[in-house]
Amino acid sequence: MRKNYLFLLILFMGVSEVFSQADYRNGYIITNEGDTTHGYLDYRGDVRNCNKCLFKLNEHSEPVEYLPSEIKAYRFADSKFYISYFLEELSEEVFIEFLIEGIVDIYYYKDLTNEFYFASKNDSELIKLENEKIQIEIDQKFFEKESNKYKRVLSYLFSDSELDLNKINNVGLDHKPLINIAKDYHNNVCLDEKCIVYEKKMAPIKLDYYVLFFSDIVSLFIGEVDQYAELNFNNKVSYSLGLGLSFNLPRLNERITVYSQVLYCDYSVSSNYFTEDILGSYLTTSNVEIQSLNNNIGFKFLIPLEKVKPEITTSLVYNLVLKSNIERTVEEESLFSGDIIYNYSDNLITNSIGFMIGASMNIFEIKNVETRINVQYSYTYGRVLEGSRSNPGKYAVNYLTFTNNNSVIRFGLSFKLLQ
Repeated sequence: MRKNYLFLLILFMGVSEVFSQADYRNGYIITNEGDTTHGYLDYRGDVRNCNKCLFKLNEHSEPVEYLPSEIKAYRFADSKFYISYFLEELSEEVFIEFLIEGIVDIYYYKDLTNEFYFASKNDSELIKLENEKIQIEIDQKFFEKESNKYKRVLSYLFSDSELDLNKINNVGLDHKPLINIAKDYHNNVCLDEKCIVYEKKMAPIKLDYYVLFFSDIVSLFIGEVDQYAELNFNNKVSYSLGLGLSFNLPRLNERITVYSQVLYCDYSVSSNYFTEDILGSYLTTSNVEIQSLNNNIGFKFLIPLEKVKPEITTSLVYNLVLKSNIERTVEEESLFSGDIIYNYSDNLITNSIGFMIGASMNIFEIKNVETRINVQYSYTYGRVLEGSRSNPGKYAVNYLTFTNNNSVIRFGLSFKLLQ
């Protein structure tokens, strides 16, 4: 078990490293004096970007941290734009994201507990777009509904245009619908100048598919069964192949995806040990064949290194045994009975659960296919409270409980099909 705790510690350290990894991209800051300085900005999620800004002049310089009170704005090249603003709701100065600049501007803010949208017309004060839950009473029964207050605000702001009222009533309180309706309004009332959309364009859902091929180094241990206590099924190379799928919501986090993989595994391992006593000698040999589906679901973390695009994967594992066979042979050389061979077939392989940790990196890319080199470690544990007997004989297994622990180190290639 100490070995497994070590792997969990490595997993924790690896995931922590991913979250702390900076992702510097081209951009600039605007100082409180109105000066623009170009360099590199650390790109993070909405919560971090609304809290502070990390900036460095070049790739080799030390980063400087700016709080909202220390600069006027910052922007990633052709992407997100943040300005400092004092929010009455929080009684503090923060960075708010500038989504669209036009006759009516739309802004966005997010922290761990709050998410706000704001609108401003002709550079007026920001108006909060709200849609809180309210209770109404009908026939002495209380019901909860959305206030849709933001739709009334938008109707007021767009009242000097020819926008269809139904279009406003159907707009959602989210990035894309708010940007689209503000853009439509601007194009309706202003023919001289186009509005500017600052939000980074990204798909609402991103799916990546993987085709996986592995060579597996397998170790199997069967516990609580005396006849298998000395058998070590170690370091036998087998294979597995399968499919993977990563599911990502870029608006929430571009670096973290929900990941699932299913592998078909075909293992064949063997072991033997020799004992002797005053009555004779005994050679025990066992061959194990297992066919299973290794089902994983967890998370994949992208480390922002552009060339190799490393990924760390961690998941829970459910190993479904499709077919298993354990053959055990005992060759006895006895002073009294001579040479005798006993053959047994034991039922000791069960479905099991565990964890997996893995890493991969890109080695080359053609069109929309990344070829990646992969390494994974998988550990599963199965326990049965009531076992079965083997074939009758002098060395038959007689047990009520048993466990099987399966450790696999995988090396191989994956082909990542990009959306």
